[in-house]
Amino acid sequence: MRYLTVVLRLLLTLLPFVLAGAVTALAAPSAAPFVPGPSAGAPEHAHDGGVLNGTVVGIDYVRGVMSLRAEKKGMLDVYVLPSTNIQGKRTGYYTIADLKKGANVEVFTSVVGSRTNAEIIKLK
Repeated sequence: MRYLTVVLRLLLTLLPFVLAGAVTALAAPSAAPFVPGPSAGAPEHAHDGGVLNGTVVGIDYVRGVMSLRAEKKGMLDVYVLPSTNIQGKRTGYYTIADLKKGANVEVFTSVVGSRTNAEIIKLK
């Protein structure tokens, strides 16, 4: 009998909160359905950006952006993704922390929209 009393009190205590939530949900305006506009097309797909040879001019370790002076394309910002494979002269693992200003690199890239992403970076 005591268990039944406790459960009943709990239900009566929670009932006003449940009702208030239901009333609020019913009173809230419903969201309009999503209708794609002219700018909301399918997401852009990556395509081959080619191979860039150049010198690291600067690197933003927080944003993951490497400024590169490429031999044929001039100054270019290249995004270093967590999936970017960084290779050096020795065996072992390399990270974005191993990229330094003045380093000569060969970068295999992909392009999504106007953004150039590094897929493989080879330190020379």
